[in-house]
Amino acid sequence: MRVFLDHYGRTGRLYESFEKAGIGHNLHYRRLDLDEAYRAAFAEAQRRAGDAFEDLAVNYAYEGEMQALLALLKKFKPEYRDRGGDVQINVSIEISERLESARQRLIEIQRADSDE
Repeated sequence: MRVFLDHYGRTGRLYESFEKAGIGHNLHYRRLDLDEAYRAAFAEAQRRAGDAFEDLAVNYAYEGEMQALLALLKKFKPEYRDRGGDVQINVSIEISERLESARQRLIEIQRADSDE
């Protein structure tokens, strides 16, 4: 299951991750139902996938192509989901702050990669 969780954490692609790990989707869902440690590991993989999409959002923001990526962010990062009310006022400020944070993480990763 480690191969599945690692691949899913990098890509956010569920069925591609099943194939990569050579497992069926039923095993995954059974483990989610029965294994608390697996649920926690899958939640962590989802967090990593969300972080990766957040980093991509920075790149797309510079290119002006945010709509599809925001849909992915809403799926993986609850803080991007519509909450109604006064939240709409703060959305652009919050997204800008998160995008800058993701950009900084991306720069740090790129520096670490170039140092290796």
